[in-house]
Amino acid sequence: LEKEGAGNVITKAISDVDDCVEGMRKFTTEIFDTGVALLGYMGMLFYYDWRLALCSLIFPPFSYIIAEKMKRIVQRTGAAYKEQTGKLNAATLDRITNAITYRVFGCEKERGEDYEVHLKEYERAAVRANIWNAALPPVYKVIAMAGTVMILYFGSKNILGSGWTSWDVAAFTTFLACYTKLSDKSSKAAKLFNSVQKANVSWKRIRPLLTEPPEETEEKTASGFVLAGASHEATKTAEVLVVGEGIRTLTGELIAPSVAAGDKVLVENGAGVNVKDGDDSVSIIREADILAVLA
Repeated sequence: LEKEGAGNVITKAISDVDDCVEGMRKFTTEIFDTGVALLGYMGMLFYYDWRLALCSLIFPPFSYIIAEKMKRIVQRTGAAYKEQTGKLNAATLDRITNAITYRVFGCEKERGEDYEVHLKEYERAAVRANIWNAALPPVYKVIAMAGTVMILYFGSKNILGSGWTSWDVAAFTTFLACYTKLSDKSSKAAKLFNSVQKANVSWKRIRPLLTEPPEETEEKTASGFVLAGASHEATKTAEVLVVGEGIRTLTGELIAPSVAAGDKVLVENGAGVNVKDGDDSVSIIREADILAVLA
């Protein structure tokens, strides 16, 4: 949160994850649905007239080429949209959390104007990103449907008996219907490229966060307490070398120490006074600074 900000983390946790899931869903379903359908339609076209099928099938691949060329624009506008979404989420969270503070200190109007700036930038980024996602699929379909010109011209010759194959009207309409369905499926496959590119932007944003947290090791003391792994960062293990006679109460009663020489204990980092004993460094600590007896 300190490194990226709450708004950016919220965007990655919700919007980016959702886009990745949606991209994976579309990819897996379209591969089987569209792929099998395309093969079936192509088989029908080649069955009726393989020469005309080759001529008409020249156009659908151009939609894939254009989709690949538009990859950078889709990814760039998508990344800018995600960035503005994170900023808007951060501004929204700040406005809600500190609403009373801003009102008390008279900053409510300034913060409201700043929020409107974030909102306008978000709207512009959203328009740029969505316009490419919405405008490209019809272009893909028009390009794929260009093959119908070839079918109308050469198919009419087949009906008249002067083409590559002798057709009747039923064969012509069947061929044209199959190609129309194939063009529709082909344009959806090209649209799938944009969805995958959009998901790729989100994946690059959330991938650095997909790291496994370090495993916490539990340690059980001699007294039966369980210490979490996080407690080791602020503590250290030490061995008791020498103990004093104890402490006296207000009545003069002597209370013997609860540890003995040779015990392994857990103490806070920085507790006590460090002194030199020859080449060795030892710490003089109070019994109250001992967190637990390990063994």
